[in-house]
Amino acid sequence: MFAAASFGTDSKSRTNRFEEDILAFEAADQKNPLPKGAILFVGDSLFTLWKSIQTDLPEYTVINRGFGGSQMSDLLYYTDRIVIPYKPRLIIVNEGDNDIHRGRMPEQVLADVRAFVEKVRAALPDTRIAISSLTPSPARWSEAEIAKHANRIIRDYVATQRNVVFIDLFDAYLGPDGKPREELFVEDGLHHSAAGYGVRIRAMRGILGEPDKTRSNENRSGTADVIAELLYCDRPTRQRSENAFDGGAVRGIDAGGIVLAAGIGRELVLDPGHTLVEHNEPGLLKLR
Repeated sequence: MFAAASFGTDSKSRTNRFEEDILAFEAADQKNPLPKGAILFVGDSLFTLWKSIQTDLPEYTVINRGFGGSQMSDLLYYTDRIVIPYKPRLIIVNEGDNDIHRGRMPEQVLADVRAFVEKVRAALPDTRIAISSLTPSPARWSEAEIAKHANRIIRDYVATQRNVVFIDLFDAYLGPDGKPREELFVEDGLHHSAAGYGVRIRAMRGILGEPDKTRSNENRSGTADVIAELLYCDRPTRQRSENAFDGGAVRGIDAGGIVLAAGIGRELVLDPGHTLVEHNEPGLLKLR
């Protein structure tokens, strides 16, 4: 049986560097208690920097507890403080990339994933857990093979567990040349652009369950509040559109052909030769 301690990790001493972040979460929770039964996003800086998560998923009650630079062992260490108390209906985890980057082996990451699942299951037996795969990036492309190995063994473990799912993201971030798509990353080549988060949204929508909130038609505050289905997508370019869904500005496009709209503006991201043909209801655009 795997156990995190079996690899001799000194998680307590190393994890104390995140104590300030965790205390900030706890202080915020005391000031504004959060609802039970939400979707909890927890993990590394890919979640910390997802500032638009509330408006990207406006129909869901979500809690974001990303703490940048963290590893799976750090999340395990703080599970009793930033996971269990929220009693979420779904936990979405994004960890592992930093572990591999800092020299930990895939088997060590798997051990911590197993320990995390067991800890959550003991306290919250009915809560669903979604483990995100490690994702490729231009900045860490040299680590791609070991990341893929980690994904394989974590996916195999998840397949044996009840009410645990694996979100396979790796290939969605690759282009036709088999390398990370530059437009899905910001300048550091590591963190996701708006389009990169669009890929994640597309991949995980099937596990989010029924919406628990009503989408506001007036929510045009600068983040993704409209999802448009692009019937064909390849090498998207920016074109001008004076009547693009009442002026909402598209902020990105993902591998599955989803355009994410945001803010007030008049730019619409379309594939060359395709135009807006229908806008019958809030939140749905049809393009050709």
